[in-house]
Amino acid sequence: MRYCPHCGAKVEDNAINCPNCFKELSRVNITTSAGWQPRGSGRSPTIAVLLAIVPGLFGLWGIGHFYLGRWERGIMFLITGLVLYLLVLGSSGLMDIPLGFIVGAACMAIFALIWLAGFIFQAFEAYALAR
Repeated sequence: MRYCPHCGAKVEDNAINCPNCFKELSRVNITTSAGWQPRGSGRSPTIAVLLAIVPGLFGLWGIGHFYLGRWERGIMFLITGLVLYLLVLGSSGLMDIPLGFIVGAACMAIFALIWLAGFIFQAFEAYALAR
C-alpha cells in the first residue's frame, strides 16, 4: 500500500491514477510512509481565505479554490453556494401564502444553516489547501 503525493489517499501498489483525486501517479513521486504531509500550494493562505470569504458572503463560494488551482472543487462549491443562496432568498417568498410565515421561516432557517456550514467549510478548506 502506498500514498498519493497529491492528496494523501491510500492507493494500490499497481495503480496508475489516484482513486481519490484522479491525478497520475509516477513511480518517482510515490510516498510509502504513513506520515504523509500535504505539500503547500505556494499561494498565500490569507489571500485564499479572503477570496473564499468575501465573495462567499454573496453565494460565490469556491473563488479561493480557483485561486489555488483547484478548479473541480471551485466549480462544485460555486454551484452549491449559488443554489443554497438562492434557496435562502427564495424561501422568503413563501411568507406571502396562508400559513406561509411558518413554512417560509422554517425553510429559510434550514437553508441558512446549511449555507452557513458550507460557507465555513469552503473557507477553512481554502486556507488548509494553501498552507
